[in-house]
Amino acid sequence: MKLSAFLAAGAVLAAAMPAAASVEVITFDVAQAGYTPTPGVRQEVTNQFGSMGVLFQDQASPGHGATVGNCGPGDGPVSLFGYGADFDGCGNTRPNLDIVFVNPLNNALGGFTTFFSLHNFDGLVEATAFDALGNILGTTQTYSGDLVFSGVGDIARVNLKSLDGDPTTLDTLKFETVQGLGGSAVPEPGVWALMIAGFGMAGVSLRRRKAIAA
Repeated sequence: MKLSAFLAAGAVLAAAMPAAASVEVITFDVAQAGYTPTPGVRQEVTNQFGSMGVLFQDQASPGHGATVGNCGPGDGPVSLFGYGADFDGCGNTRPNLDIVFVNPLNNALGGFTTFFSLHNFDGLVEATAFDALGNILGTTQTYSGDLVFSGVGDIARVNLKSLDGDPTTLDTLKFETVQGLGGSAVPEPGVWALMIAGFGMAGVSLRRRKAIAA
């Protein structure tokens, strides 16, 4: 009886724990999270991916986000640039761009991820990851390939900066599901009720064992 009660309580506690994070992907080519790409048209993205916990802010153009458009290598897939137009009508291909992680349920609150990856097609790009206090967690750069942060801590912001004069094209943003700061793991009221019921079952079992022993 004691074992079954504790197993029931354990099951309730497991249900109250936050779900394991998974990797989210933004390719900018498909409609998702309030964003709908228009082929052949430049679009500014700021908070369209806010429900995924991602905001875009261009440091070179305060008040603006990033630009997406069909301006990749060989006029390839819809891709991410800084805000502006400095290359064949595309966005700023020499970006100084921030990708900011926020609470998916309230974008006014902070958030973080523990894994970040963004593909760079060409041009020397430097990525720097920061925590919620503005401390640098890591820096990486590449002429071509994935800019990746994993195991460096809770990433609240990633800055992307062009280090040379060559145009660059960014695409396929991947990140672990964003966690909101400030109590995102607090159980819902219904879960609290189940937890209390589970502990109550465990208490009843212990009292019965004591009564039988007496």
